[in-house]
Amino acid sequence: MLYRNRGAAWVRADGTRIEHGAEFVPTHDELLRRAYKLEHAGPAGGFAPDPAPLPDTSCDVEDYATGHGWYLIDGRKVQGREAAEAALAELRGA
Repeated sequence: MLYRNRGAAWVRADGTRIEHGAEFVPTHDELLRRAYKLEHAGPAGGFAPDPAPLPDTSCDVEDYATGHGWYLIDGRKVQGREAAEAALAELRGA
């Protein structure tokens, strides 16, 4: 199948250049690379797709760390991350 380069000139693996507007028959590897780039670059408007939302870390157990494995949660000292996570879950009502 014949393709036309609609973007900037690029160099093939064998060193030949494909200029803007040139028609060419792409190799299988070139098709895979172009498909990957199009998938991760977003629509032709130049905008990348929105990144995945970041997890909510506003109540992370590390926010309560006081050092050396101790955490201060709701006015009480808790030792160990697992215990702090359990106390924080209890405080949230989970």
